[in-house]
Amino acid sequence: MVVDCTSAMCLPVEIFGIFVGISIFIGIVGFVRQPQIPAMLAMGGIMLFFISIITNGMILGVIPDSSTTAGATTTYDMEDNVFDFTGLPQIFGALTGVIMMLYGAISVFSKKDG
Repeated sequence: MVVDCTSAMCLPVEIFGIFVGISIFIGIVGFVRQPQIPAMLAMGGIMLFFISIITNGMILGVIPDSSTTAGATTTYDMEDNVFDFTGLPQIFGALTGVIMMLYGAISVFSKKDG
């Protein structure tokens, strides 16, 4: 299945990786820092959940589609190489965010009680 990036949200893989890295970094800082801030773990999970849900495709680069030659000049028509980020990859990304959110929320409420 080819993802049509005109109607869906397609992110370059670098930007998607930056968003995932930021959300995991927020979670790690909230978990490791003393005193621990478990709400940051929940915020990182929310960010990971939403970026996984709204992304339908990842642009991995461009590939040549066709070429035209005029004299010594060759012109290439390029098209995006899109990875279909629907189905199982999207579910696993969202599930990881949900697990981070739940762990952060449970930690927040258990910290208030004890």
